[in-house]
Amino acid sequence: MFGEAEETIEEKEDPPSTDNWISSLAFDSTGNYLAVGYNCGQVVVLKQQGDDNTYQLYTEFKSHDSEFDFLTSMEIEEKINMIRWFPFSGQAEFMMTCNDKTVKLFKMLEKTASQDGVQNNDVQVLNKQVFEGAHTYNLN
Repeated sequence: MFGEAEETIEEKEDPPSTDNWISSLAFDSTGNYLAVGYNCGQVVVLKQQGDDNTYQLYTEFKSHDSEFDFLTSMEIEEKINMIRWFPFSGQAEFMMTCNDKTVKLFKMLEKTASQDGVQNNDVQVLNKQVFEGAHTYNLN
């Protein structure tokens, strides 16, 4: 009855968001770079620091956005299904990312600029090629 025992009302926590779940990982051939793909379409690249096997944030970028396939009446998630590194040549690194329907090729390069005697390193990620709708079925 009322007043005999106090019931505690537990606040219901929101379920954890799946947007920040890791969906894909890939090391480059040298092991110096680690690319992490997330369910939200974000790619984070980590670079190895020295010989102590620790990785620091190098750059991050948005690889895929969600879209709607009108032919199959399906929503295509932005989730990164796979990341592949290509052997690099010169100063550029190349990687491919894909979601369920689209494959993208990215070029990543580091630009060094000096301003007032201080060197600044800036990483640029360029979308070089988009392979969209070149296949009939979802990539899984």
